[in-house]
Parts: sequence; C-alpha cells; structure tokens
Amino acid sequence: PPIRVRSDGREKVMRNCLRLLAIVMVLAVVGTANAAGTMSAREGSILGGPPPSFASVSGDIIEEECIDVDGLTSNGWVMVNNSDNPSTSLWFQGNSTVFPAASGNPDEYCAANYQAVASGVGTISLWLLSPEIDMDAVGSISFVTRTVAGSSWPDRLQLRYSTSGDSSDCGTGAEDVGVFTELIDDINADLALAGYPEEWTEFAYDDTAVSGGTGRLAFRYYVASGGPSGSNSNFIGVDSISVDSGGGDGGEGGVPATSTWGVILLIALF
Repeated sequence: PPIRVRSDGREKVMRNCLRLLAIVMVLAVVGTANAAGTMSAREGSILGGPPPSFASVSGDIIEEECIDVDGLTSNGWVMVNNSDNPSTSLWFQGNSTVFPAASGNPDEYCAANYQAVASGVGTISLWLLSPEIDMDAVGSISFVTRTVAGSSWPDRLQLRYSTSGDSSDCGTGAEDVGVFTELIDDINADLALAGYPEEWTEFAYDDTAVSGGTGRLAFRYYVASGGPSGSNSNFIGVDSISVDSGGGDGGEGGVPATSTWGVILLIALF
C-alpha cells in the first residue's frame, strides 16, 4: 500500500528545507566576506557604496630624523629667515661638538642658533616648515628638543600650523606669522634663563592640537634681543619629528560585522 504522509510531516520537511537553504545562504555570504577580507579588499567595497572614512593606517604622516638637514627642502620642507638684519643662515645640520643627537649619528638633528641675525642685536625669526599634510588626519605630533647645558642665553621655540594648503607664507618681518596664525605651543615664551630644556626632552600633542583642512606645521626659532650681541639666543636642536595618523590596525573592513550577523541569523533559525 502507498505510504501516507501526514500534513504536519510535510510541513516539518518544508521547514527543515528552508532552514537548510538559509544556512547555506548565510555561510556563502560569510565565506565571501571573509575571502574578500583576506584578499585586502578596499574598505567599504564589501557592502557597496562609498568607502567609510577611516584614519590612515599606512604609517606615520611625517617621520623625520634630520639625517640630512640640507636635503629636507628636496622632500617638501621649507626654511625661511625672517629675522631682523638676517644672515644667510637657516636651519642646519646638528653640531656634535655642542651636543650629540637624541638618536642616530651624533650630528643627526636640526639646529638653529644666534647667527640667524647677521650682526648686532635683533629679533630672530627662523622658520622650518613641514610638507603639506591633512590636519584632520593627524592623531599625534611629537618631537624632542634641547639647548646647551648651562647656557647663559635663553632660547625659545614655537610650534605653529596653517590650514592654507601648500602655502609657505610666514610673512617677511621678524614679528610676522603670515598664514601660520595657529599656535600649538610656545616653549620658554618668557625667555627665562634655564627655561629651555638643557637635555633632550619630548613634547607631544594629540589630535586636538590641530584641525581643519590641509596645511603645514611650522617650527619657529623666535628670540627677541637675539643675535651675536644680543642678551638672548644661543643654540637649539630639534630631532625625532613625528606626525602620526593615530589609526590602528585596519582589520578586515566589514567582515566582522557580516560574520556577527550571520551567527545571529543562524541562532534565530534554530
């Protein structure tokens, strides 16, 4: 005799088939997403549409150890001497006989000194401008600096930035700042004796220090009453300049979210 199948049995078979089909579909989606992640798909390409905005994870925006100071201008850096009665002196290679670099070879740091003024007394305004960067992508800024131990002539350094793109306009006079109107820090602004670090000291700032568009960072050796006959200004070094994106491991884009939803769907089915 023919086998009779109860209606509830048919419904059970149908439900199991639908569950199996759903499981196969979920596993296919998750497997595709994982494969795409392994192949380093572009962020956002898995889910379609424009890629999501992430901080760069490709490494530091700037990592400068001042190995070749003269060569910095070939890499997008700019040097300007706006001092009173300016000499031809700009930022120059460190002098190991004054003090050695913070790391690397003894002369591998950026240096500036009282000779930015050609003669007599004047205000020193000596600029070192970074290449153009995206300020909104900055996660942190750091560098180390120092002056001569036991110096009798106070030194000073400003860290500024602009949001005027590739502009290197820092004015023309000793008191001018041009487009570099944003001040991040002013080290020894009062020109106190022994107020500038006399051993290598790190200064670090998070992403709240800068914002808005593209522009340049500026290191400004800025000393009133400086120069060969001045009561201020001696010799400073800057080293280990780092501007970091602050981004972590990029991971696998949308894969974790897709996998999570797949697991949730499987649980719901059962």
